[in-house]
This record gives sequence, structure tokens and C-alpha cells, in this order.
Amino acid sequence: MSKLYVCSLLYGCPDIAKESIEHLLKSNIQVPTTFFILDNGSPNRAEMDQVLNFANTYSTPHKVETYVNPTNLGVSGGMNCLYRKAFSDPECEWMVYTAHDVATHPDTIQNFVNRAQKGDAHFITGCPVSWEKPISQPCAMEGVGALFMGHFLQTRELYDAIGGWDENFFPAYFEDNDYHCRIIQAGYHKSAIGTCMGPVRHKLSSTINRYPELNKSFSKNSEYFRKKWGGGPAEVMKRLIDEHGKGVPVKHMKEGELLDGIHPQSD
Repeated sequence: MSKLYVCSLLYGCPDIAKESIEHLLKSNIQVPTTFFILDNGSPNRAEMDQVLNFANTYSTPHKVETYVNPTNLGVSGGMNCLYRKAFSDPECEWMVYTAHDVATHPDTIQNFVNRAQKGDAHFITGCPVSWEKPISQPCAMEGVGALFMGHFLQTRELYDAIGGWDENFFPAYFEDNDYHCRIIQAGYHKSAIGTCMGPVRHKLSSTINRYPELNKSFSKNSEYFRKKWGGGPAEVMKRLIDEHGKGVPVKHMKEGELLDGIHPQSD
């Protein structure tokens, strides 16, 4: 049976991170699963060690592994560590990524796997609601019109096709837009979908608010993105969709409906 890796990338924010991990470990998953939790060089080492200890001692039928990067490798560098861990296992078919400011419904991850098993979706994102709101049952959630890069399932096929994230985007900003563009460029835009069967709770800008020095990379990374792609994210993604086949435009989805394709967000 194919394996699933559920990976979480942590940087500071121990209270939010612990809640996010607890939601993950409570998930109702019916396939062989390894939870891999990576601390990406957090500055508050003692507090984050307590979070990792919580994960290591949590009672779950699945395997739990934790690791600490001695220094912060940035979002892209951390993401690439997760990919290497998951897809170095030859039995791993899917990797689910969850940011530390995201909390999942117990059925979200298995619903991702159920959708991926149909074989026509290689990047599946959930439906985010604000951290303060409760996570409703999947059948009651509205759908999404664009890819939410804070929580997704990715198949081995897509990883083999386009690889990991560009580590020139350091430490944060625009790395997710870049990966979004590469999905389109490789012709996988129609197999990148948002599903209302994957509700998650998202605490917006939690890391940036606690570590404002990360904002210093915004202009530098924006300039690098424009140099690499010849424009801002919205302009580039629209151009790539025009070149590689139209995606389905953003719309308000009905209960249980899937939106095939992706749509550029604003700059």
C-alpha cells in the first residue's frame, strides 16, 4: 500500500505550532502515514523543543519523526528538506504539507488522499478560514478559487516533474508564487485543484507579526521574482495560463464542488 508523509515546517510561534501539530496528529487517516515535523532554525529553541517533545510523545498509531535544522534555511530550504525526507522513501506516493499556522479538520487529510487516488489531481489544497472561526464539517464548507499554499497534498509525479522550491527566495516571500508558476509552466495547472472537502483554519501572518525582521526580504524577493519571470505574480500567472491552456476562472463554488485549474492572485 502506498505511503503518505504528513510534513510540518515550524519557525517560532510555539503556541500556534503546538495546536497545529495536535490537529494533525488527531487526523483520521486510513493509509500508512509518517508525520515528519521539522523545526527550521527557530530562535526560541527551548520553547520549540517542548513542542517537538509533545509531538514525539503523542499517542498515535502512525509514525512520528522530528528534526531540527541548526539554522533557518528559509521557507524554500525548509520545504525542500520536507520533500527530500518524504520522497526519498520509494513507497511514498503523496506528501501533505501543513504550515505551523494552520489547523486541520480531522477528515481533511484523508479527503485529500481520497481525491488524489482518482489519479487526475497532483496538487490539492484545502479551504482556509480564519483562525478565530471553528472548522466546520467538510460537507458544509465552501470551495476555494485559488491554491492555498499553506496546506496541500502533492504527488510524487508532480515533484519528479518540477522539483523543489527555489532557495533564492530567502527567507520568505514570493517562493510560493514561484512554485505556483512552475506548476502552470509544467502543464499541471488542470491537475492543481482546490477542494471544499479540506477545511483548515489559518492564522494569517502569524510568523511575520512575531518576527517582523522577515519583512526585510520582501523587496529583494519581489525584484528576484520579476527578474526571473518578467513581471509580477498576477501578470506572470495569467500569461502562463494563456500559454499552457486556460484554467477555470475563479468562482464561488457550491457545496462539494471542485475547482479544476488555478487562477492568479493579485500582486
